[in-house]
Amino acid sequence: MCILSAQNGRGSLLLPRDSRVLRNAPPSAILEALTGVALEPDDLQAVLTGCVLPAPRATAGRLHAGGIASIDIESTGEPGAPRTATVFLKRSGSQWQLRAARRARWQFDYIYGIGSFPQRVSLISTNPDVRVNIGAALSQVETN
Repeated sequence: MCILSAQNGRGSLLLPRDSRVLRNAPPSAILEALTGVALEPDDLQAVLTGCVLPAPRATAGRLHAGGIASIDIESTGEPGAPRTATVFLKRSGSQWQLRAARRARWQFDYIYGIGSFPQRVSLISTNPDVRVNIGAALSQVETN
């Protein structure tokens, strides 16, 4: 187990079993060294909670056969060129539930348990030069 914390673009990684600490490193570089996935903390939080992008805004949408919809989104939370993604939802009764998303060179697959947050998230590289397929399980989720 390790503990990663980040603030203001700098991160620390605690490795309790090894009694070691990495301090003052870019959080995306720490995450990439551990997993092969270089995401900033706000991006990682957005992916794991099903938002896919920080501060997402819908730009287009489509309905597909089989109760599937896709929505193009962009991130409005940072200056510069917006980041974009496409989310795929499936109708579940009277509600829509996120099932997958594509963003840059990544595909995310979502599995839900009870509640509105994903229980499991898979991060899969679509870049043939980067062979990453990671599964993350969320537990003890607290909001606000």
